[in-house]
Amino acid sequence: MTVKSRSITTAIEQVDDLPEGWRVVPVSQVIADVPNVRPEDQPHREFGYVDISSIDNVTFRVTECRRFRGSDAPSRARRPIQPGDVLFSNVRTYLRNIAIVPDGLDAQLCSTGFTVLRSNGAVDPAFLFRYMLTEQFIQAVTPQQTGTHYPATSDRVVLSESMPLPPLAEQKRIVAKVEALLARVNAARERLAKVPTLLKRFRQSVLTAACSGQLTADGRTRTAEPWTECSLGELIEDGPQNGLYKPRDTYGRGTLIVRIANFYDGVVEPWDRLARLETTKDELAAYRLHNGDILVNRVNSMAFLGKSALVANLNDPCVFESNMMRFRVDARRILPEYLIRYLNSLAGLAELRRNAKHAVNQASINQQDVATVSVPFPLVEEQQEIVRRVEALFAFADKIEARVQAATARVERITQAILAKAFRGELVPTEAELARQESRDYEPASVLLERIRAARSAIDANGREVRSHRQRRRREMS
Repeated sequence: MTVKSRSITTAIEQVDDLPEGWRVVPVSQVIADVPNVRPEDQPHREFGYVDISSIDNVTFRVTECRRFRGSDAPSRARRPIQPGDVLFSNVRTYLRNIAIVPDGLDAQLCSTGFTVLRSNGAVDPAFLFRYMLTEQFIQAVTPQQTGTHYPATSDRVVLSESMPLPPLAEQKRIVAKVEALLARVNAARERLAKVPTLLKRFRQSVLTAACSGQLTADGRTRTAEPWTECSLGELIEDGPQNGLYKPRDTYGRGTLIVRIANFYDGVVEPWDRLARLETTKDELAAYRLHNGDILVNRVNSMAFLGKSALVANLNDPCVFESNMMRFRVDARRILPEYLIRYLNSLAGLAELRRNAKHAVNQASINQQDVATVSVPFPLVEEQQEIVRRVEALFAFADKIEARVQAATARVERITQAILAKAFRGELVPTEAELARQESRDYEPASVLLERIRAARSAIDANGREVRSHRQRRRREMS
């Protein structure tokens, strides 16, 4: 049996039939007011602080808590929090930086970038938290963001959106069921999340074996030619050459340009995704890339310094940016396809970074550093076989990675399907049904809301009688 209710929400999929005892209400009706505070008024007090970056938007937990004295408080540290509060990030809401403040977290403040949702007793905090994570709610608030570089919504938007509200006892049963189901889903997600790291190690193991002769040891004999080792400079027939620097206002049209974010793991991203910039005829002649060229990042943090890529399948004019260098090797001695695999191996990266110069937040290598890189290599015929085997093994890893990505997407769909069923009242028996079975009364959401409303209008948090704004003004004036 259901109670007919006119839908008043965009956050719920136009539900006109609600389970018996449920109501659809604005979020504002189930939360308490949480006024901002001024920590600088207590300059010597130490505060714990949660920023948007403190939220893990995969596990939806608070992962860190900054500390400062009131006198040193950031300007956005204004919102008081306590265990059970739901923190909803208003910035880029589609990222789902959402968490519930756990017991034991020594934090008193959060950023004004959050809407703090504190239950007024009408909603179980965990029920509210889970509803904030639904696709329906996110899709309702995200289009109402404003701003281009820092898109954000507001407290008003979040609080004006509606949500389904079952009786309180039913909310708790729904939460228990959701948590039990999501525990299994999260376990699968955690297992899937480990696979990319394993595949990265696998690829590095393949490169290590490839560039040490182990990958082709089965096809080599005692009479086979030994490997050679020499400096990269001895193999380079053109370069190294630093790239082109152009002012920002020259970007937007013209010639394709490879920038530092356009390549990783030896591969340049699809050419049609590259930016363009205006170049002169002389610049194009001096910095034009050709298939078979190798690019090396020469300025970056140590984690990315020396990353390299092979130019391949390039059909249009393209240049390269100044924070990298390019060179071409003698393909009669060493195949660029083999060399790029070596340069992306742990041994190759170590060689490229061996003479790195360190500065604040970045490091650099120069042309001489690249020229002195030591490179081991066999005859070209064996290099060809190494490249073939590496590509076959990498293709196998790519297939596994694609299947993992698909499985991860399915896990996310399962999560949303569970939440959707939960907030349609399809996971557990309704409180109305149980009450009939047990021959007892129950408190529908409408009665719960009226009870909370009556209590709020009668007394405030300190037990004092609440007067209307007009009554308070009269008293102040008397």
